[in-house]
Amino acid sequence: MIAFLAGHPTYEAIEAFTSASPGRTPVVHAVLTRHDQRQIDYISDGNARAARQPSTREVHVAPVSFAVDGGPDGVRDVIRSVRT
Repeated sequence: MIAFLAGHPTYEAIEAFTSASPGRTPVVHAVLTRHDQRQIDYISDGNARAARQPSTREVHVAPVSFAVDGGPDGVRDVIRSVRT
């Protein structure tokens, strides 16, 4: 999923990806792109984050929920930061 953030003072877009393996909780990876094209990665799984090291980008682990709704008006993706 890609969402463009028209009018946001810092970010121009967010991209989100999920990957699933049998018997494991899906991993969510979100990339926030700033207006100057620098990117920040948020990954929902610490092991997946460790696999990306070293990285030249800022990388954080953040609990995230992801849902896809295939309602009558089309597909709707919802990504939320989970507060603990």
